[in-house]
Amino acid sequence: MARRPPVVQTDSSAESRTAQLITPADQFSSEARVLKLSDLIEEGLKHNPELKAYQERWKAAKARVWQEMSWDDTMTGVDFESIPSGRLDADRAKDIEWMIAQKIPFPGKRFLKGRVASKEAKMAQEDYRAKELEIISEIKRAYSEHFLRDHEVMLHEDTIRILERLSKSAESRYATGQTSYSEVLRAHTELAVIANDVAKHKQQRETALARLNSFLGREAWQPLSVANAVPERDSLYSREALMKAALEKRPELRAMRYGVEAAGLDTKRAWLDLLPDGEVRIEARQFAGEGRIREYDQFFGLEVPVLSLLGRVGQIKEKRAEKREAQAAEQNMKNMVLFEIQEALAEFESNHRTVQLYRANVVPQAESVLESVLAEYESGKGNFLTVMEAQKSLTEFRHEYFHALAMREESFAELERMVGMNLEGGMNP
Repeated sequence: MARRPPVVQTDSSAESRTAQLITPADQFSSEARVLKLSDLIEEGLKHNPELKAYQERWKAAKARVWQEMSWDDTMTGVDFESIPSGRLDADRAKDIEWMIAQKIPFPGKRFLKGRVASKEAKMAQEDYRAKELEIISEIKRAYSEHFLRDHEVMLHEDTIRILERLSKSAESRYATGQTSYSEVLRAHTELAVIANDVAKHKQQRETALARLNSFLGREAWQPLSVANAVPERDSLYSREALMKAALEKRPELRAMRYGVEAAGLDTKRAWLDLLPDGEVRIEARQFAGEGRIREYDQFFGLEVPVLSLLGRVGQIKEKRAEKREAQAAEQNMKNMVLFEIQEALAEFESNHRTVQLYRANVVPQAESVLESVLAEYESGKGNFLTVMEAQKSLTEFRHEYFHALAMREESFAELERMVGMNLEGGMNP
């Protein structure tokens, strides 16, 4: 009898609830480690080169915080005065001045610069988190693609067994004069077509593995063994709860929030730039022929923004405009997030309903029809074309079932990315 859709099995471990699906024996070598989806995600988060680049960008942003808070370098120097003309002999100087100088920023300026840099570092952290969620989503998509191609191979191998059974029956009927040779030829032709499809889907399965490898930071054609299993899901996600979670956890939105805060702090810093910075300088003078310092000079000055006043006012206006821009971008991002959640949830629920329909009704009924007409044909009573039509319908329905299952997983991965959190454990309405 034709193979039915996989029966859901309960995984007793706390790691996940999965529907274990039979995988073709030729997929794995006996020595290779078979990786689960959780293993693939763990490896991808450790070794994906693009994610590492975002992590280093975050580290660089954190390192800038203390740079912005630090004062300017201290200036030290020595001045050799009254050297006779035409000579470069410092020993003939009449006196020597030793100097040390330090610029002192107005209180709060450097602190605000550091706080702006800190917010920018948090933005880089959220960018890293967003890329992390994107990599997880892409791994799940590639995994779902491999799942689909793997089961298309299984479906066609099932179809081959059905057609071989039909072919033998047609040959027996032809041998006894009950049918024409065209039925035998038609069965053989269908077998050849399906065998070609099997080869095509095996190639597509290898391409899906290569795509997985790329997200894991491996060479594209490095051997990779994947255990196909998809979670048993329920459609228990409240749109309102998902939207609320997204507004709190979506990394891109959090990054924009930090951007608004950084723009506000930068505006305050621009106001402080209207206030003068100071400079302290101490000089010690040693006269020629004396072995000690005779006198000291002390200097304290202010850098007053007089000629630069219009420029400083323009900077304040610029920072205000940047803050308003950041606020508008944040609001636009909120609107987009809420729309994306609604769209992703609708896609997931649609695929979920299709999976349930085909699993519970469509595929089992098509299997029953095929078994009935095939048995009737084998008994010498049925019609060849009826069997072929039933076989094609079953193959199509099974394909649509597994396609919907793969699409459900892809839409679920997209929903997780839109919300900005792992939804595997479910969410209370």
